Amino acid sequence: MNEAVESPRHACARSSDLHASSAGIVGDGQEHILRDTYAQVADRFQLTEADRQELTPSGTQSLLHNRVGWAKTYLVKAGLLRSPRRGVILITDRGRQALAGNQRIDNKYLRQFIEFIEFIRGAVDVEGAEPGQQPATSVPPAVETTPEELIETGYRQVQTALASDLLERFNLRVPRPRSSSAWL
Repeated sequence: MNEAVESPRHACARSSDLHASSAGIVGDGQEHILRDTYAQVADRFQLTEADRQELTPSGTQSLLHNRVGWAKTYLVKAGLLRSPRRGVILITDRGRQALAGNQRIDNKYLRQFIEFIEFIRGAVDVEGAEPGQQPATSVPPAVETTPEELIETGYRQVQTALASDLLERFNLRVPRPRSSSAWL
């Protein structure tokens, strides 16, 4: 089994750090319930109970479930896993080859598969390219954060800018007393 996963920088690893662990957990070729893999990944990364319960910045989902979910999505889109039905995952031949290759399975590794590039880009014009073949067009930079994390970061930036703008406008419009006793 491929253990080429670096120690996470954060208690709950980035989704790209979970690719090999997620694929390795289902490497036995059997169908696995996605919900059951959360605890297995947490055990593999030796997460504490507090780490397992940590929420995303929006507070709507556990960070662990979010990141395992994105790792599963990326692995399915790259063809290393498949989902025969909702909430069930199964390793593919490509996934078994990836585990046997003993390489780090991260977003850079997944970018060799045209299906993954198409997913990251949205729709790519790759006429004439065979499945698994690298397209001739340029490839977007490696994705190291989940789309939800990018949205949350953008949202926080907009909130901060808005708060700053409102404070600035408020400070410009509020009359200032000439002395501290003027308000009494």
